[in-house]
Formats: sequence, C-alpha cells, structure tokens
Amino acid sequence: MPYRARPLVITFAAVSAALLLPGYLYMAREEPSSVKWDLSHRHTESDVNWSGRSRSTWEISSAEYDITFSGGIHLTGKRMLRLDADPDTGTVESVHIIYPKMSTDDAYRAAKELAKELSMDTVNVDRWYKQRTGGREAGHEEVVSTSGMSPAKHTPGTPYIDASLLYSFDEEKPTFIDLSFYWPKTEK
Repeated sequence: MPYRARPLVITFAAVSAALLLPGYLYMAREEPSSVKWDLSHRHTESDVNWSGRSRSTWEISSAEYDITFSGGIHLTGKRMLRLDADPDTGTVESVHIIYPKMSTDDAYRAAKELAKELSMDTVNVDRWYKQRTGGREAGHEEVVSTSGMSPAKHTPGTPYIDASLLYSFDEEKPTFIDLSFYWPKTEK
C-alpha cells in the first residue's frame, strides 16, 4: 500500500502550494524597489502608497528612497525601510530607515554624520564608542551595548527623530543604526 500514500503527499503539496502561493505573490507585489515620499505636510498611508489597512507594519527589505519630512529634512539612499501605522485611522506613526550591519568604527562615523546632518546630540554615542573601543583595547570589545541619540531640541510641526545604534548579533559587524521619525498620536 505504499503507492496510495504517494498521491496523498502530492495532493497535500499541491493544495499547500495553491493556498500559499497567492500570499507570497501578494507580499512580493507590495515591496517596491524605490520610493519617493513627501511627508512634509501629511503622513498617511496614501502619502506612502500603502494600502495596508489590514496590518500595522510594512517592511521593505531594500529600496532606493527619497523622503522629505517637515522641517526641511530630505533624505536619500538605499536601505531597509519600516513603517508603522494605525490601521484604524490610516495614519503613518513612524518611518524607520534601517542601516546595514557595520563595524563599531563605521557605525560611529555614520552616527556622527547623521548627528551633524540632523542636529542631534552625540553625548551618548560618544560615550558608547569610548566604552566599545576601551573594551577593544583591553582585549574584549563589549559588542552587545547599544546607544541612542536625539535632536537637542524638537521643532513643533516636525516628526520626532531618534537614531539608535543596536546590536546586530554578528560579531564581525556588531552594530546597525535604526534612524526613526515618528509622530505622537493625537487625541481624538
């Protein structure tokens, strides 16, 4: 009777493929290779061409981006993007630009460049780098440590900005940067 089991396996595989394939095609269709968003006046799902009312997070694994935020902030590049939205209102609550994994030294240089471009305070990042390099000189770099930086002053009408240096779980490239722009929820 082993021949009877074979049609069941084939049938199960065919049914599984028929059920899963449309979902995979839908997800692949949603991920653009480039985006150009103007979020200087509004930050809704329609402003980012997202028809994601059924979920609250949209990740784009790698895209060329050209994003304008209020306050004269204009960023371009190619990185992973993540958006968080309120599915009830269609309001984009945050935009994250995720940098690739990098060495401690490269992450520090990138963070300092971001700080200069976005007028961010680097006290915590400088402390983080000193801790990391001090550990390296002593023979063991503490790669699990993380840090963050924010603008010294928030400008009304602009998104809040935060840049976090996070552990990547890769000993050779132990850090990645999450540059976040977020708008607080408003009272209804």
